[in-house]
Amino acid sequence: MNPPLPPPLPPSAVTATAVNAVPDPTTLLGRLLRTPQSLVAADDDSVPPRLFALGLVGTLVYGLVLASFSMGPHWWAPPLKASLGLMVALLLCAPSLFVFASLSGARMRGRDVLVLLAGLHGLASLLLLSLAPVAWVFSQSTQSPGFIGALHWIFWLVAAGFGLRLVGRGLRLLGANASGGFGVWAILFLLVCFQMATSVRPLLADSEQLLPAGKKSFLAHWGDVMGEQTPAQ
Repeated sequence: MNPPLPPPLPPSAVTATAVNAVPDPTTLLGRLLRTPQSLVAADDDSVPPRLFALGLVGTLVYGLVLASFSMGPHWWAPPLKASLGLMVALLLCAPSLFVFASLSGARMRGRDVLVLLAGLHGLASLLLLSLAPVAWVFSQSTQSPGFIGALHWIFWLVAAGFGLRLVGRGLRLLGANASGGFGVWAILFLLVCFQMATSVRPLLADSEQLLPAGKKSFLAHWGDVMGEQTPAQ
């Protein structure tokens, strides 16, 4: 006689078990794409470092695509600049995320800020990684720095948009009852990213100087890049 089967778990218990399970890399990618809010709600200390590691890999690979536009002797610099620049931008924006999220009603802790930024980093970098082949094709088929620079920024805005949506959903899970504070922070984060990319220029053109000698706003830098002439064929 077979022993009786244990009663099935209620749906809430199954959901909690799935959310709090330690994710392997494949499961982590699936949850990041399908249910990113589950990673924010998960009480698992292994999630943030895995997401940051995913983000680091994604930005390094995408940085190689940036370097492929000129492919000079300093081809290794754009991947390092892209990955470190994004990490610094996240670090600089961490305190303001805590303040604006708290003003919106979210019950924030330091760990919550870390999880939200890790989710933003991981998801945005994963999307950039998926767009890298398309960016590479254009990098090899055009000589216009203005066009290719604008294309990279469009790809970054798309990737950052999905990452910021993850942060917004996470804040609602943490009790945020207003979106105004998050909207201000999202604009601030994008501005910091724009200026950080300008501060570590050049990212496309190869130069003997690995870092710029003078100060320049990202608006002035974009104006200079868009005004550059495409070499005659």
